[in-house]
Amino acid sequence: MEISGIMSIQKPYLYAIQLKGNTTNEFESFLESWQDLEFINAFFESNKGYFYQSYWLGKDVESFRESLIDQLLDFEDELLNLLEDIERGEVINLDSFFIPLENDEYHRFSYQTSKAKNNETPYCLRIYAIRLNENHYVVTGGAVKITPMMQGELGHPLTQKELQKLKLTAEYLNDHFDGKSNPEPRYYHAK
Repeated sequence: MEISGIMSIQKPYLYAIQLKGNTTNEFESFLESWQDLEFINAFFESNKGYFYQSYWLGKDVESFRESLIDQLLDFEDELLNLLEDIERGEVINLDSFFIPLENDEYHRFSYQTSKAKNNETPYCLRIYAIRLNENHYVVTGGAVKITPMMQGELGHPLTQKELQKLKLTAEYLNDHFDGKSNPEPRYYHAK
Protein backbone atom coordinates (compact mmCIF):
# COMPACT_ATOMS: atom_id res chain seq x y z
CA MET A 1 0.00 0.00 0.00
CA GLU A 2 1.48 3.31 -1.12
CA ILE A 3 0.10 6.84 -1.25
CA SER A 4 0.34 8.48 -4.66
CA GLY A 5 -0.90 11.88 -3.50
CA ILE A 6 -3.28 14.00 -1.51
CA MET A 7 -6.34 15.29 -3.32
CA SER A 8 -8.35 18.34 -2.36
CA ILE A 9 -11.96 17.86 -1.34
CA GLN A 10 -12.45 21.38 0.05
CA LYS A 11 -9.17 23.29 -0.06
CA PRO A 12 -7.64 24.21 2.39
CA TYR A 13 -9.77 22.34 4.95
CA LEU A 14 -10.40 18.83 3.71
CA TYR A 15 -8.21 16.51 1.66
CA ALA A 16 -8.09 12.77 0.98
CA ILE A 17 -5.28 10.39 0.20
CA GLN A 18 -5.18 8.51 -3.06
CA LEU A 19 -3.45 5.15 -3.10
CA LYS A 20 -1.15 4.15 -5.92
CA GLY A 21 -3.07 2.30 -8.64
CA ASN A 22 -6.48 3.70 -7.62
CA THR A 23 -8.44 6.10 -9.80
CA THR A 24 -10.34 7.70 -6.90
CA ASN A 25 -9.29 9.07 -3.54
CA GLU A 26 -10.10 7.11 -0.37
CA PHE A 27 -13.01 9.35 0.61
CA GLU A 28 -14.75 8.82 -2.75
CA SER A 29 -13.87 5.12 -2.69
CA PHE A 30 -15.49 4.70 0.75
CA LEU A 31 -18.67 6.47 -0.36
CA GLU A 32 -18.90 4.55 -3.64
CA SER A 33 -18.31 1.13 -2.06
CA TRP A 34 -20.88 1.51 0.68
CA GLN A 35 -23.55 2.76 -1.73
CA ASP A 36 -23.21 -0.41 -3.82
CA LEU A 37 -25.88 -2.91 -2.78
CA GLU A 38 -23.87 -5.88 -4.09
CA PHE A 39 -20.84 -4.78 -2.04
CA ILE A 40 -23.02 -4.38 1.09
CA ASN A 41 -24.69 -7.78 0.64
CA ALA A 42 -21.32 -9.48 0.10
CA PHE A 43 -19.92 -7.72 3.19
CA PHE A 44 -22.78 -8.82 5.44
CA GLU A 45 -22.72 -12.36 4.05
CA SER A 46 -18.96 -12.83 4.48
CA ASN A 47 -19.00 -11.25 7.97
CA LYS A 48 -22.19 -12.75 9.42
CA GLY A 49 -20.23 -14.50 12.18
CA TYR A 50 -19.29 -11.11 13.64
CA PHE A 51 -22.95 -10.22 14.08
CA TYR A 52 -23.43 -13.06 16.57
CA GLN A 53 -20.80 -11.66 18.95
CA SER A 54 -21.65 -9.80 22.14
CA TYR A 55 -20.85 -6.44 20.50
CA TRP A 56 -24.04 -6.82 18.44
CA LEU A 57 -26.37 -8.04 21.21
CA GLY A 58 -29.49 -5.90 21.26
CA LYS A 59 -28.74 -4.36 17.86
CA ASP A 60 -31.00 -5.04 14.90
CA VAL A 61 -28.52 -6.19 12.25
CA GLU A 62 -31.09 -6.63 9.47
CA SER A 63 -32.52 -3.13 9.97
CA PHE A 64 -28.99 -1.75 9.94
CA ARG A 65 -28.23 -3.60 6.71
CA GLU A 66 -31.40 -2.28 5.09
CA SER A 67 -30.79 1.31 6.23
CA LEU A 68 -27.03 1.40 5.60
CA ILE A 69 -27.17 3.32 2.31
CA ASP A 70 -29.57 5.90 3.77
CA GLN A 71 -27.38 6.26 6.86
CA LEU A 72 -24.31 6.70 4.67
CA LEU A 73 -26.03 9.37 2.58
CA ASP A 74 -27.10 11.20 5.77
CA PHE A 75 -23.52 10.95 7.06
CA GLU A 76 -22.15 12.30 3.77
CA ASP A 77 -24.75 15.11 3.79
CA GLU A 78 -23.67 16.14 7.29
CA LEU A 79 -20.08 16.55 6.11
CA LEU A 80 -21.10 18.25 2.84
CA ASN A 81 -23.24 20.73 4.80
CA LEU A 82 -20.21 21.61 6.91
CA LEU A 83 -18.20 22.13 3.72
CA GLU A 84 -20.96 24.33 2.26
CA ASP A 85 -20.85 26.41 5.46
CA ILE A 86 -17.14 26.92 4.79
CA GLU A 87 -17.86 28.07 1.21
CA ARG A 88 -20.40 30.60 2.53
CA GLY A 89 -17.84 31.93 4.98
CA GLU A 90 -19.68 30.61 8.02
CA VAL A 91 -18.06 29.13 11.09
CA ILE A 92 -15.72 26.28 10.26
CA ASN A 93 -16.41 23.35 12.54
CA LEU A 94 -14.78 20.21 11.17
CA ASP A 95 -13.39 19.63 14.68
CA SER A 96 -16.95 18.84 15.78
CA PHE A 97 -17.37 16.31 12.96
CA PHE A 98 -13.99 14.59 13.45
CA ILE A 99 -13.00 13.52 16.95
CA PRO A 100 -9.80 11.86 18.22
CA LEU A 101 -9.55 8.20 17.22
CA GLU A 102 -8.58 7.20 20.74
CA ASN A 103 -11.48 7.60 23.16
CA ASP A 104 -9.12 8.61 25.96
CA GLU A 105 -7.57 11.53 24.04
CA TYR A 106 -9.13 14.81 25.09
CA HIS A 107 -6.65 17.29 23.61
CA ARG A 108 -6.32 18.03 19.91
CA PHE A 109 -2.94 18.20 18.18
CA SER A 110 -1.42 18.18 14.70
CA TYR A 111 -1.24 14.82 12.90
CA GLN A 112 -3.70 13.28 15.35
CA THR A 113 -5.53 10.18 14.15
CA SER A 114 -9.23 11.00 14.01
CA LYS A 115 -12.61 9.54 13.20
CA ALA A 116 -16.10 10.70 12.38
CA LYS A 117 -19.09 8.61 13.44
CA ASN A 118 -22.58 8.60 12.01
CA ASN A 119 -25.45 9.88 14.16
CA GLU A 120 -27.81 6.93 13.71
CA THR A 121 -27.87 3.72 15.71
CA PRO A 122 -25.92 1.42 15.71
CA TYR A 123 -23.27 4.15 15.08
CA CYS A 124 -21.03 1.91 12.96
CA LEU A 125 -20.11 4.15 10.03
CA ARG A 126 -16.67 5.71 10.28
CA ILE A 127 -14.61 8.13 8.25
CA TYR A 128 -10.96 8.08 9.29
CA ALA A 129 -8.65 11.07 8.93
CA ILE A 130 -5.47 12.71 10.13
CA ARG A 131 -5.97 16.11 11.74
CA LEU A 132 -3.49 18.56 10.24
CA ASN A 133 -4.48 21.35 12.62
CA GLU A 134 -7.65 23.09 13.76
CA ASN A 135 -10.44 22.23 11.29
CA HIS A 136 -8.02 20.84 8.66
CA TYR A 137 -8.08 17.10 7.87
CA VAL A 138 -6.81 14.49 5.43
CA VAL A 139 -9.29 11.63 4.99
CA THR A 140 -7.63 8.22 4.85
CA GLY A 141 -10.72 6.08 4.29
CA GLY A 142 -13.78 4.74 5.99
CA ALA A 143 -15.44 1.58 7.17
CA VAL A 144 -18.42 -0.02 8.77
CA LYS A 145 -17.02 -0.85 12.19
CA ILE A 146 -18.58 -4.12 13.31
CA THR A 147 -16.19 -5.04 16.11
CA PRO A 148 -15.47 -3.28 19.42
CA MET A 149 -11.82 -2.61 18.51
CA MET A 150 -10.00 -1.76 15.30
CA GLN A 151 -7.18 -4.26 15.76
CA GLY A 152 -6.13 -7.37 17.63
CA GLU A 153 -8.42 -10.18 18.73
CA LEU A 154 -11.44 -7.89 18.92
CA GLY A 155 -10.70 -6.20 15.60
CA HIS A 156 -11.77 -6.80 12.02
CA PRO A 157 -9.51 -6.99 8.94
CA LEU A 158 -11.28 -3.98 7.38
CA THR A 159 -10.65 -1.69 10.35
CA GLN A 160 -7.12 -3.07 10.69
CA LYS A 161 -6.51 -1.95 7.09
CA GLU A 162 -7.95 1.49 7.92
CA LEU A 163 -5.57 1.72 10.88
CA GLN A 164 -2.66 0.91 8.56
CA LYS A 165 -3.76 3.71 6.21
CA LEU A 166 -3.88 6.15 9.15
CA LYS A 167 -0.31 5.24 10.10
CA LEU A 168 0.87 5.35 6.49
CA THR A 169 -0.71 8.78 6.03
CA ALA A 170 0.86 10.16 9.20
CA GLU A 171 4.27 9.05 7.88
CA TYR A 172 3.53 10.51 4.45
CA LEU A 173 2.51 13.84 5.96
CA ASN A 174 5.67 13.98 8.05
CA ASP A 175 7.71 13.42 4.88
CA HIS A 176 5.79 15.86 2.64
CA PHE A 177 4.71 18.69 4.91
CA ASP A 178 6.94 21.14 6.73
CA GLY A 179 6.00 19.90 10.21
CA LYS A 180 4.96 23.24 11.70
CA SER A 181 2.08 23.31 14.17
CA ASN A 182 0.07 24.92 11.36
CA PRO A 183 1.33 22.84 8.42
CA GLU A 184 1.41 24.18 4.91
CA PRO A 185 1.73 21.50 2.23
CA ARG A 186 4.91 21.61 0.20
CA TYR A 187 3.13 19.75 -2.59
CA TYR A 188 0.04 17.61 -2.97
CA HIS A 189 1.12 14.87 -5.35
CA ALA A 190 4.02 12.49 -4.90
CA LYS A 191 6.60 12.75 -7.61
